[in-house]
Amino acid sequence: MPGVVGSFPVATASLPEGPGYADMNHEPEEPILDEEQPVLETPPAQRVACVGCARGHLAAISGTLSEALRFAREDGIGHPEVQRQILAAGEEISVLERFDLALDAIAASPPVDQVIMHRYLPDIRSLRQAIGDIKSVEDLEATAARAQNLGQALLNQVNNEIPRQTLLTLSVQS
Repeated sequence: MPGVVGSFPVATASLPEGPGYADMNHEPEEPILDEEQPVLETPPAQRVACVGCARGHLAAISGTLSEALRFAREDGIGHPEVQRQILAAGEEISVLERFDLALDAIAASPPVDQVIMHRYLPDIRSLRQAIGDIKSVEDLEATAARAQNLGQALLNQVNNEIPRQTLLTLSVQS
């Protein structure tokens, strides 16, 4: 029998009675829903590009490539651990670029973060390509340094070495 909460009708159901009440295998009856009851849907969460998250991805990529380099200097670029670490760095940067910094995520971000992400997106794409092109210890060393430098530049940005408002002003003037 429906009840009313505020101005909304709600369905009610009675609890099961008798010896099976405490039985954990008992399937309760489905509540009877009144057709007039409103259905509340939660909108999906909107993704945004997060400057701090991008920095975290770059730190992970830099660390992974540095670990690969440690093995590569002793055992060569073909060592299974080197290849595993390079693959992991490639996966990490793909997640960063394709999900965290997808154009819809950047567009949903605050304007200042949009400027920062658009500034670094070409460098991140180039780093992804460099990771895919590693064929020697020298390539690995150069790419690891590049990842570290890019992460440091983004960290400097986040720490306001280049004031965020200045960037916003520059982007509006462009």
